[in-house]
Amino acid sequence: MAALLGIASLSWREAPRFTLPGPENWGSFEGELLVRMLDDGRLCELLADYVYHRNDGSHWLAPKGTKVDGASIPRIFWTLIGGPFEGKYRNASVIHDRYCDTKERPWRDTHRMFYEGMRCNGVGAAQAKIMYYAVYRFGLRWPEPGAAASE
Repeated sequence: MAALLGIASLSWREAPRFTLPGPENWGSFEGELLVRMLDDGRLCELLADYVYHRNDGSHWLAPKGTKVDGASIPRIFWTLIGGPFEGKYRNASVIHDRYCDTKERPWRDTHRMFYEGMRCNGVGAAQAKIMYYAVYRFGLRWPEPGAAASE
C-alpha cells in the first residue's frame, strides 16, 4: 500500500500536460475480445482482430494472432488494482501490449492511448492516471524515427 501511495504522490511534472476529452469522447473499442490462454501460463493469443478507435480518428489494431501478457502490474499490487487480465483496464492493456511489442508508433502516443482506452472502458480518473503515470515513467520507451536514441 505504501508503494502505491508513493506512486500516487509522485510529481506529474515529468509527464506531458494534455487536454483531456470529455467522458463521452474517450473513443471506442471494436470487436469482441476473444483470447486463448497459452500453455506457458502467462500469455494469451487473440482469436480475432481487436481495435481501439481514439477520438482523434486514429485506429489501433491488435490483429488476430497477437500474443499479449496483459497489464504489467507487479504481483504485490494485484490485490489493490487487479491481475493482468482482470479489471476495466484489460481491453486497453491488450492494445497497449501490441504496440509496445511492435513499436510501430511513438511510445508517448502508445502510453497516451493506454490512458484513453482505460477511460473509454470505465476506469476511474484516479486509477487511470496512476496506471498511465506508471507506464509513462517506468514503461518501455523506444526511439522515434529520426530521433536520437538517448530520449
